[in-house]
Amino acid sequence: MKKFLLMILFVLCVNGVDAQTYKFKTTDFAYKGVVNNQWTDWTDWQSCDLLVVISVDRNMITIYSQDTQEYDIVEYQGEETDNEGKSMKFLCVNEDGLRCLIRLRVQNDGAKQLYVDFSDAMWVYNIIDR
Repeated sequence: MKKFLLMILFVLCVNGVDAQTYKFKTTDFAYKGVVNNQWTDWTDWQSCDLLVVISVDRNMITIYSQDTQEYDIVEYQGEETDNEGKSMKFLCVNEDGLRCLIRLRVQNDGAKQLYVDFSDAMWVYNIIDR
């Protein structure tokens, strides 16, 4: 699985620090959640400057926000392509044992986003190669 993840990340043209670790910088984020059993609209984009590290060796995605977010990659769930770009999907578990889906999305124009999807909340980061 590690070799497969490495190949996928290489195809996305990310800059690696070493052979198995990839770093990104966030520029903006937005979020939405469930209120009264209904999803809210996405918030407006807010500026942020965070480090995101994808470690293929450790099967982990870490987002260095005010409270560090650590996600163990349980399973690579494949790639989806639509008219606007393609997404790689990872089933993950956070430090509290909650399952989530993390999507690394590359738009046709080259813009990249990282989505973190839980059953009751979602957030998205615009990211750039570091």
